[in-house]
Amino acid sequence: VACIVMGALGDAYVVPQADGSWMCSNSFASVGITTMVFLFVMNFAYGWGPIVWVYNSEIFPLKYRSWCVATTTCANWVGNFVIAQFTPVLLGTLGFSTFFIFSAFTAAALLLA
Repeated sequence: VACIVMGALGDAYVVPQADGSWMCSNSFASVGITTMVFLFVMNFAYGWGPIVWVYNSEIFPLKYRSWCVATTTCANWVGNFVIAQFTPVLLGTLGFSTFFIFSAFTAAALLLA
């Protein structure tokens, strides 16, 4: 929900400037976007964030656990690296509509949970 609100507020109120920077034309939208970022991080910190580590350390049989946890940890870091590298590119091309892409993945994760 926070990503959807960020995307909607960003599309409605954040405009690119001639010098390449971004400016929010409404102070309420600035506060709303900032609030949604904090809400997203806060909810991720007690929800999806730590679950991955607990789940990975318990699901695999003891015989294969070290290799499997190492593989899933590597996949997690590679995924985070890819997101970190492509987010600036997406923000540059799509603007704040990028958050709609993130919200679609979040909705898919919610359905698969």
